[in-house]
Amino acid sequence: MFFALLSAALLSISGRPWGTPYIALVALIPALIVLQKEEKLWRGGLFSYLIGLPIAVVGFEGIVVLDPKIFYIGVLIISLWYFIPGIIFVYLKKHIGELRSFIGFALAWVATETILGSVFLWSGSGSLFAQLKRVTQGLFKAMGFELHIPIESWANPLAIGFSQVDSPLLLLAYWSGISLVSLVVILSNVTLLLAYRKKCLPLILLVMFCAPLIFISNGKLSNSKKESDELLVGVVQADIGERDLISASFSKAAQKDIVQNLSDLTTQMLSQYPNIDLVIWPESSLGFFLSYFEHDKSLFPQKPLLAGTYRDWLSFNSILFWNNDDYRYAYDKKMLVPIFESHFEEGDGYLDRIVEVRNQKIGLGICWESLYPEASRFSVDLGADILIYLSNDGFAGESTTPWYHARASSIVAIASGRSVIFASQSGPSAAYSSNGQLLSSIHKDEPYGILSVPLSKNSSKTPFVRFGNWFGWLSVWIVVLLVLLASKFKNLIKEPLTKSE
Repeated sequence: MFFALLSAALLSISGRPWGTPYIALVALIPALIVLQKEEKLWRGGLFSYLIGLPIAVVGFEGIVVLDPKIFYIGVLIISLWYFIPGIIFVYLKKHIGELRSFIGFALAWVATETILGSVFLWSGSGSLFAQLKRVTQGLFKAMGFELHIPIESWANPLAIGFSQVDSPLLLLAYWSGISLVSLVVILSNVTLLLAYRKKCLPLILLVMFCAPLIFISNGKLSNSKKESDELLVGVVQADIGERDLISASFSKAAQKDIVQNLSDLTTQMLSQYPNIDLVIWPESSLGFFLSYFEHDKSLFPQKPLLAGTYRDWLSFNSILFWNNDDYRYAYDKKMLVPIFESHFEEGDGYLDRIVEVRNQKIGLGICWESLYPEASRFSVDLGADILIYLSNDGFAGESTTPWYHARASSIVAIASGRSVIFASQSGPSAAYSSNGQLLSSIHKDEPYGILSVPLSKNSSKTPFVRFGNWFGWLSVWIVVLLVLLASKFKNLIKEPLTKSE
């Protein structure tokens, strides 16, 4: 058990701002050393469960500031999925040999992440889970019972590949999102362990690091006509607290005070940077303002503005687009945060035509949606040249979450092949190029700042945009096939277990 906990600790360090992503490439070795000797399925599952815990802890750490009980219970329950890779490893080892079981373990881990983070299965009003939920609730309602099913997908940031946000391996997301990144991280651990046992470390290290470089070298967009100009975006980080938002929901004066503060900061920003093309007031900035006032033009900038707001009171978490003294609701959030946004309705995304600024089509998303690379595919299919996400991570305090959330946007940039701007209510905010490079950032303690991305009319589509997380789902089917082979044809393919040197 100690070795599993050691792996968990190393994995946790690799996913934090003061850690290094390269620790993840060796973090699993202590647990794998013990796991390869395990004969009981439940103990194998327990080892992989313990390995998965730090991924959930880092991914949801900010929730502990809001509600410690939900955080601890949620992490323990969500991580139960990670029993699967360990159970599959022990099962395959017994029936088809240790080497195949290591490969099966890596694929089973990726398969688990794929199922957990699937937009199709869990998230959005059109997901399989949402449809099953509606049918179930309808049946109970027909019998006279009101049934509320609050469980949604919590698992979109639960991928071991997210540990590589500062590593070149992240460029593998170009091909199949986060799944290939996760696979390489796990296989690096497996390869190093086997290399140590076989005493052929130099050769295997060469193969391990050269193979990803082949993928990375091919991960470049073509047919992209780029201009030298940039889109200058001013982000106001007013750091509106939860208490302020609650007060504003009951008080017109409190609501107007918030918008007045945003307006004053915007005026200061524009006096310092008059060439700004677009202003952003992040998620929930306007709150109920437009419900109280049709609109007070004096408080809005004489620049195009994207602002987080609530539409139809608390029905939808939305984005408002203000331009030329007029406004329209541009986007409703589709993928809601479980429990904490249960009072909102699931939106349909874009409400009208896609937003355009300086002949650039702007793909939109809110907070949680930036952690679903698959959601970006719809925006790119609509012709988006740049992706912008509005977020509010102020609830997370000084935890890892704001940093983790901002950096994870680089994965969306690589997978979608589009520049991404992540604008946070309390910071940090950041801009990333289409290859995931950090272009500019605004620190947590700054009231406003400038982010810039290159102007680009890009018609190319990455393999991920074209085919989605094809490798993740391929991993699911390979694992199913391996298990079936192991159970039905084990006598035909069984090999002696590899003995340790």
